Amino acid sequence: TLGLRSVYTATDRNKLILEMHYISEDRRGGNAFDLQPHEADICESARHNITGGGLQWRHYSADNQSYFNVYASGQYTDRNSYYGAGKDPNAYGHTTDVNVVGGAQWTANLNLGLPSYFTAGAEYQINHLKDGMPGYNRLIDQQVEIAGFFAQNEWRYSNWSFTAGARADKHNLLHEVVISPRAIL
Repeated sequence: TLGLRSVYTATDRNKLILEMHYISEDRRGGNAFDLQPHEADICESARHNITGGGLQWRHYSADNQSYFNVYASGQYTDRNSYYGAGKDPNAYGHTTDVNVVGGAQWTANLNLGLPSYFTAGAEYQINHLKDGMPGYNRLIDQQVEIAGFFAQNEWRYSNWSFTAGARADKHNLLHEVVISPRAIL
C-alpha cells in the first residue's frame, strides 16, 4: 500500500488538497497452496490492483464562519480471481471497476435559534463495472450514474445535538428519485 496527501495553502482562505493511493493485494484460501488455483481441490483467490486519487479546493469566508468545497476523485480496480472446487479450470474471472465522483458543498456556522452548522451541496457519480468469468460465459457490464443533492443542519447545545436533513438521488437504473431523510438526536 502506498499513499500520499499534499496540502497547498495558497492564501489564508484558499487550500488545495491532493490525495493519491495505490494498493496491491494478493489473497488465497483453500488447500494445495503450492499448486495453481485450478489444481487445488478447493480454492478462493483474488489479486487486486487499486489506484485512486482525489483533488479538492476549499475556500474559507473572510469571517471564517463558512467554506465552499469543490472536489473530484476517482478509483480504478483491476482484479483477477479464481473461485472454484474440484480442480475446475473454468472458474477464473477478471473484474475492472472505474468509479469517478465530483461535487461541491457549502458549510456554514449559523445561528438558527441555537449554534448550528448548515451543509448543502450536489455531487455526480459514475461507476462502470465489468465482471467476467469466461469459462462460464458470464459477463456483467454495468454503468451506474447518480446525481445527488443534499442539505442538513446540526444544532448544538451544551452536551447534546440534533441533526436534520435530506438527500435526493436520481439513479439511471431507477425511474423515481430516491429521497433519504435523516434525523439524529
